[in-house]
Order: sequence, then structure tokens, then C-alpha cells
Amino acid sequence: MPARWKMALTAVLGIFPLSLLTGTLLRPTLSGLPLLVRTALVACLFSVLMSYAVMPVLTRVLRRWLFA
Repeated sequence: MPARWKMALTAVLGIFPLSLLTGTLLRPTLSGLPLLVRTALVACLFSVLMSYAVMPVLTRVLRRWLFA
């Protein structure tokens, strides 16, 4: 297993651009929804994208550093 700080840094590297992209693309679409619904949708989207799209790619790209 990689060190926790390495996994935390890898997660930040995935979350930061994802949050910028999501905020830019979804803000106009979700702006009319109540805060609770909007937050729940974004949290679900982030969880799915981080688990199935972003982290597998980042782990593969950074594998030499993560598992050194």
C-alpha cells in the first residue's frame, strides 16, 4: 500500500481539476436547484468520477512514485 500522504496528494491532484471542470460546466445547469439537492448531486458525481475514472488513471500514471 502507498503511504497515506501520497494517496492524499494523489486525491488532491484528481479533485482539484475535477472541481474546476465540474463547477464551470455544471454551475449554469444546477443553479436553479436547492442547495441541498445541488450539493448531493455534485457529491455523487464526484464520488463516481473519482472512484471509476480519475483515481484509476492517476494511480496508473503515478504508480512508480506511489509504490516506490
